Amino acid sequence: MAATSTPRNAADAGLTISGVTHFPLPVRDHEKSRQFYINILGGEVTREPNWDSVRAGRSNSTAMAVLLCEGIDFDLFWQPFGMGAADQYHPNHAFYVQSADELKAYKGLLEETGVPTVLVAREPTADLKTGDECFVEMHFRDPDGNHLEIDCRSYPFGEEVQTGEIDLWDTNYSWREWPQSR
Repeated sequence: MAATSTPRNAADAGLTISGVTHFPLPVRDHEKSRQFYINILGGEVTREPNWDSVRAGRSNSTAMAVLLCEGIDFDLFWQPFGMGAADQYHPNHAFYVQSADELKAYKGLLEETGVPTVLVAREPTADLKTGDECFVEMHFRDPDGNHLEIDCRSYPFGEEVQTGEIDLWDTNYSWREWPQSR
């Protein structure tokens, strides 16, 4: 049997993925999603769904594209239900900010509109004292139950920061009642 020179994997073929184009997320209501991703998280709508084409059967894309940060587009696909179970950890989409003040500001914006957040330190915390800088994750959900996270590499450890595993039930809220008045 003759040896083959066909590459067995992407590395052998010299192939690499160059970047991310988009992440699809299910949403129930584009207007609530617009409020959440644009007004709260600071994204920008880059494409609206063409509902006339969808109704006419020329397109099946019900996605509103939102640029959240450099290189990350969310395609918010309309469907009559949101994400998986309330205690389902994955999938989740994680981002980071540079400073503790930025994370605190996002936390404030989310909570002002009724979005619960959970701060958790994942690194060994036995030796951390109040005020020590640590890596912190802030977990929360969009109005459709999609699990999101914003991380900060230098957040002051304190009472509001949990350690160990989190209970994702603490991030649930009723999408029907969102947003609460600011």
